Amino acid sequence: MSDWLLWLVPASSLITVCLLLIVLRQALRERSADEPQKLSHPLVALTTAVERIERELRSEVQNSARDSRAELMQSLAIFQQALLGQSGDVARTQNEQIDSFRVQLGTTQQQQAASL
Repeated sequence: MSDWLLWLVPASSLITVCLLLIVLRQALRERSADEPQKLSHPLVALTTAVERIERELRSEVQNSARDSRAELMQSLAIFQQALLGQSGDVARTQNEQIDSFRVQLGTTQQQQAASL
């Protein structure tokens, strides 16, 4: 009976170690199976955040472009008004010069007609 007990202790120890290895292996498999799920959640959150930032950036670029166009249109309208004002001044000045030249020409014609 003592021989039987001598073999029982190492055999039960060996069986216990084997069972522990099996349990450890199973735990590692479950852990590695959970890893993609654990990694996929942050990736989904990161993808969502990147998409949100992309939408916000696109919106900011559109708003900036719209504001730039409005500012440019306002500047061009002011420039157009200035050009119209200057061209009106030039037209008035030319009309005054033509009137002055017409008066001088009329005076010169009268003087020449009187001298003949």
